[in-house]
This record gives sequence, structure tokens and C-alpha cells, in this order.
Amino acid sequence: MAAPAVPKSRILLLCGLGNPGGQYARTRHNLGQIVVDHLQKQLRSPPFTQSTGWGGTLSLPADHEGGIALFKPSAYMNNSGKSVKKAWDNFITQTDKPRATLVVLYDDLESNFGAVKLAEFGKGKGHNGIKSCNAHLGFETYFRIKLGTGRPESRNPEDVARFVLNPFTREEWDEVERSVVPRVIQMIDKIRNTPYA
Repeated sequence: MAAPAVPKSRILLLCGLGNPGGQYARTRHNLGQIVVDHLQKQLRSPPFTQSTGWGGTLSLPADHEGGIALFKPSAYMNNSGKSVKKAWDNFITQTDKPRATLVVLYDDLESNFGAVKLAEFGKGKGHNGIKSCNAHLGFETYFRIKLGTGRPESRNPEDVARFVLNPFTREEWDEVERSVVPRVIQMIDKIRNTPYA
């Protein structure tokens, strides 16, 4: 009797949300893209290249079967879903569709700085990037990795906007690489080995 087939792992498209432009590169609101940049180095993925057809910058492994694609939308956060939809549509035409899995990484005000949480669906709870993704994708059942930034004491929208658009402190920046990124990698491994339909 033949041995049962070993299930293949999921094939991932990791999308890091943020705003384009150097003035936003080290801000809290760009934490999704910051982590994706670290992943590109730690996973030894190909360099990012601009892809108009995909709607952003892309690190695409030659071997889709074993690799992880990394993507950063070229659109601003509030419209990032348009770019994510273009990337997802391209991704599923180039991979084994049942195994293709979308993972969106984004900053989370409601979690303490350094927290890394996994969710599989939801409306975004006020995060405009996730709202845009839901609207353009037409579905909410994709993996999200929520990256805690903490929040200011004030609930005033202007104070919150100022907080998320300010850069990380030197200590916070170091903590992202030292602690947050390794936990994200563990979470990615968990997602890859989650059974798919």
C-alpha cells in the first residue's frame, strides 16, 4: 500500500501596508512595510523591484512552490487595497490556487508596542488600510498579522494621527528587529502549515 501523500504547505503572498515615500519610511504607520523589509533580508528573498502590473514593489522567488512573495503597495495607506487586489490577482494566476494564501501585515494602535497577533478575518476596527483591502478584495477571510504600536493617551484624532506618523524612537526601532521580526517569522511558519481547503 502506498504511503499517504504529505500535504503541501501554503504558498504565501505577504503584503506590508504603509505609505510610500522616504518621509514615512520609519513611522509607526509603516510598521507593516518595515517588517516586510526585514523579512526580505532575513529570508534572503530577491531584492524588491517596482512592478506596475502588481501595483507596488515586489520580491518574488523563482520557486513559487517553496518561496514566499513579499509585496509593498505603491498606493497610500487609505487606498492600499487597490494595490493589494492587483497583487493578489497576479499571485493566484502564477501559483497553485488552492494553496495560495494572502497575509496582510499592518500597524495596530490597539495593541501594546511589540505585540504580534494573528487574525483570520475582520472589518479592520478603524484601520483604513484594512478597510480598503476588504473593499477592493471583496472578501475578509485572509490572514492578518497585527503589529502593535501602542497608542497615545489622547483620543483626539489629530493627536492619534501625529502619533502614527511620527518615527519610532531608536530603542523601538531596535526592538522591531530584535523581537518583533522573529515572532513574525514564527507566525509565518504557522500559517504555512495551517491546513487549507
